[in-house]
Amino acid sequence: METVYFIVGAVSVSVLFIVGWLVSVVSKQLKQIHNLETVVSNIEANDITESDVRGIVDSRVDKYSLYVDKRFDDSLRLSDDNFREINQSSSRQFENVYRDINELSKNLQERIYNNQVTNTRKVTDGDLQSEY
Repeated sequence: METVYFIVGAVSVSVLFIVGWLVSVVSKQLKQIHNLETVVSNIEANDITESDVRGIVDSRVDKYSLYVDKRFDDSLRLSDDNFREINQSSSRQFENVYRDINELSKNLQERIYNNQVTNTRKVTDGDLQSEY
């Protein structure tokens, strides 16, 4: 019998908590609906107060400001990525050019050295003799 009273009591308490929560939610929604009805009736009566206008404008400005900030951040991130890619690409190209210049310089120096060695000749009596 005690368990029946306990279960009935627990169910009653939980039902009261649920009813209290529902009353709280409904009263908040009723307050929001009342505020909305007041704004709508002011608009319909063409009796918009300065605070109504400021509230509407501020909410729209805040929303648009967040949109602009997001777009600006996206553009900044994209431009940073593009500049980084351009910088890396140009650095690689400059390295390749310097490497090619050094290779060409080495080849030219070797050719000049080889030309100097093969062009060394002894001249006696005006006749060219064999190369060293």
